Amino acid sequence: MKKNNKKKSDPKVKVNPCSNDRYYMDQSIDEEVYIKNNYKVVRELGRGGYGVVYKAVGLNQGQIDKNKKYAIKVNFSTVSPELIFAEIGFLKLIYGKENMPQLVNLFLIDQKIYIVIEYFTYKPFITFFATFDMMEIRRYLYELLKALNVLKQNGIYHRDVKPGNFLYNPKTGKGILIDYGLSEIDRSFVAKLIEKEKELSKKHPQSDEVQEIRRKINLYNEIQKTIDQIGNNKIGTESFMPLESILHYHDQSYEVDMWAVGVIFLQFLTKKYNLFSNVRMINKPVVTKNFFYVNFILELASLFGSEQVKQICEQFEYDLKLPSVVATKPVQWKSIIHIDGFDSDAEDLLSRLLSLNPKQRIKVEDGLKHPFFKPLLEQEKQTQTNFQDDQEIKQQKLQEN
Repeated sequence: MKKNNKKKSDPKVKVNPCSNDRYYMDQSIDEEVYIKNNYKVVRELGRGGYGVVYKAVGLNQGQIDKNKKYAIKVNFSTVSPELIFAEIGFLKLIYGKENMPQLVNLFLIDQKIYIVIEYFTYKPFITFFATFDMMEIRRYLYELLKALNVLKQNGIYHRDVKPGNFLYNPKTGKGILIDYGLSEIDRSFVAKLIEKEKELSKKHPQSDEVQEIRRKINLYNEIQKTIDQIGNNKIGTESFMPLESILHYHDQSYEVDMWAVGVIFLQFLTKKYNLFSNVRMINKPVVTKNFFYVNFILELASLFGSEQVKQICEQFEYDLKLPSVVATKPVQWKSIIHIDGFDSDAEDLLSRLLSLNPKQRIKVEDGLKHPFFKPLLEQEKQTQTNFQDDQEIKQQKLQEN
């Protein structure tokens, strides 16, 4: 009788590798790590330059609880610990806020930090963006702006806004903004918070409000320490970054995120997924990076005209020479956008989001009040009124019976 030399199966489970082969690290997972922490991995949701995210369900005494769904992010071993600690700090700051991911748990195994957040049901942007009508576009953008407004109210700018980081559910019209590894803090916001704590503590030094402000200040300070170690004005996904970021201009703030909203809006309106150059600058030699700068600037000049681009590059202290064949005047949006419903309000919002000058870019709070969203708000108000009317009718019928 022959011996069975077949080895026992390895507890490591192969998961769906990313189609982009430059992300080659950590292609398999150790299932036992998750089981020991009461999670069962279902599948890989996606991966990028910093880590991989898995969908998981909770385990209750070893049994799967399908009502408990999570997204578990594991950063690659090459990622700076400071980036991971900063992201965890941001997740704590935004906990409990609308349109934000909700941190559930953290655990450390073999020098890897596992970040567990509530699972959010969504559809990939590429599956719906070219099919949305103007009302659906309004709803998506309004949700995204609401998320950015929450961040601004908490002194945070995201720095990597893109469709892949805004998980959206077309059925419910709800979305959450994820991935805070590159986010930064508005120091002036923290300074105001410190002043507020000083004033309130004069009368009620141990009140709940003062204690909460102190907790937040400590958290902001801890996050800022990690950011100081890795540097400010980090570049996210280049095709969604404005010129001031690409050229490493020193003065950057919330306006960086608003440009990205404009690029997403333009994706919807033109039904084109890749609008700007797809070249990535990460780990590229200087010559390649310079080529990207020129290529990106030429693309901008084709839309905004060489006069505007030259002027703004001078403002950003970048010496620019463009070929004479480049158009000097900007294109008219209506000449390249033909979607139904692209009216003057839509054109105005797009222009104010995609302003090359960050100081002229629309602020998030003004964006939420822009006339472009009036039809959406009226529709939602009518829906709410109809719902209240139905509830009153049901109540009356119950009383009659």
